Amino acid sequence: VGRQGEPRLAEGGRVARWAIVALGKLGGRELNYNSDLDLVVVYEGEGETAGGERPVANEVFFGDWFRRVLRA
Repeated sequence: VGRQGEPRLAEGGRVARWAIVALGKLGGRELNYNSDLDLVVVYEGEGETAGGERPVANEVFFGDWFRRVLRA
């Protein structure tokens, strides 16, 4: 957020909401040793970031952010 700004919606300029959805055994709380992690990031809509050094499209912002989460 410091570098790219806060993701905002194209219509109205409101901050875009987002969520991480767990599917499969993780979503059903049946996770075991052999389970894989099925995660999906969803965000509210199109737009671009505002307030940072360089604005980017919301899809780029959330894509970059989630790749960092996965690496961690």
